[in-house]
Amino acid sequence: MSDGVPENVLSPFQSVSCQNLYRELYEPLIPDSLYEDCISCHDDAEQAAAIVDNLPHLNKMVLAYLIRFLQIFARPEVVAVTKMDASNLAMVMAPNCLSICKLERTIHPDIRI
Repeated sequence: MSDGVPENVLSPFQSVSCQNLYRELYEPLIPDSLYEDCISCHDDAEQAAAIVDNLPHLNKMVLAYLIRFLQIFARPEVVAVTKMDASNLAMVMAPNCLSICKLERTIHPDIRI
C-alpha cells in the first residue's frame, strides 16, 4: 500500500481490536460531561474543535491516534477491500468516543449506543 502504510493494515482483526479497546474504556474519550456540548455543536466544526482542544491531554492524544487510524481505513483502496466507508466507520466507532452518560449506562447496562 502507498504512503508507508503496511499491507497488514487491512486486517479486520485490527479494526475489531481497536473498537474493543475503545469500547472497554471506563470513560469514553470524550467525557460524559461534554456529551450535551458535543450534541449541540454537531454541525459547527470550530466549536467541535474547541471541545477537542479542551480535552485532557491523554484523551486528545488517543483521539488523534484514532482519527489517523480511521483516515487510513477510509482511503478508497482500503474501502475497496473492507467495504467500510467513512459512514460505516463512523457508525461503528463514534459510540466508543462519545456515549450516553454514566447514569444511563448504570440504569441500562446492556445498552450500546
